[in-house]
Amino acid sequence: MSLASGLFSLTLRPWPLISLLHLLELISLKCIFCYEFYKIKCVGANLLSLICLKNELMKTSCILLVLICVLSCGAPKSTDQANLQGSWLAQSESQNGKTWNVSYLYVFNGDKLFFTDETGKEVTYSYKLDTTGSLKFIIIQPDETLNISAPVSIAYKLDGDSLKIVIAPPGLRPTEISDKNDQELIICKRKGS
Repeated sequence: MSLASGLFSLTLRPWPLISLLHLLELISLKCIFCYEFYKIKCVGANLLSLICLKNELMKTSCILLVLICVLSCGAPKSTDQANLQGSWLAQSESQNGKTWNVSYLYVFNGDKLFFTDETGKEVTYSYKLDTTGSLKFIIIQPDETLNISAPVSIAYKLDGDSLKIVIAPPGLRPTEISDKNDQELIICKRKGS
């Protein structure tokens, strides 16, 4: 039986109202169990299949529901937060078209960013990501008392083992991934790549 004919036959079955409403509610949640617990490989889908086995009338509908749940869960999605973790070596910095070599070290560990400059001085920041717009930002707040009291937004572009960081002049927010308008563009590679 094809999926389309299975769906058609499901719509023709006489369903108790409560079962239909329950099924629609589960589908509309878009497998929230799977989404929130994706590391446990769609526990919600497994639980739903066990519940469905108890009621033969809903067997076909539950198989369909589990299929929808599994398809909507897919494989766990990697996130920028996870992909940033580790050590990044800054190789070059540029501003307004002028480029020079640098040797900064950025280490992302959980929600902490450890920055080591060329002299060996380390500064620790707390950070969070803002990935809601077309331009993504790392919002940093120093853990130590520095002359920076407000969080600073740094634009970034992550592409595999390459990381571009853009720092705008004080008081401004980066507008693009470039070294134009006095922005500093820092090109980093993942350490060990």
